[in-house]
Amino acid sequence: MRKIYGSYIDHGQKWLKVHASTTGCQDEESHNGDAYEDPMFRDALDKIPNQYSDKALTNGQSTCDSIHTAFKKYWEEA
Repeated sequence: MRKIYGSYIDHGQKWLKVHASTTGCQDEESHNGDAYEDPMFRDALDKIPNQYSDKALTNGQSTCDSIHTAFKKYWEEA
C-alpha cells in the first residue's frame, strides 16, 4: 500500500509543479480565486502542507479520496 501511496504522491507533486507556475495557475479553467493566483499554490503538495493544499487536491471523488489518503499519510510521517 505504501508503494501505491508513494506513486500518488509523486504523480500529484509532478502534476502540480507543471500545472502551476511560479506566478500562479496556468490553466484558466481552474482559476477559481486567490489560491490559484498565488505562487504558493505551486507548493501545496510539498512535504509540509500549506493553506492551499486542500484546493490542490480537488478532483474526481474516487481519485480525490485516494490522493487525499496518500497525502494525509505522507504529511503525518513528515
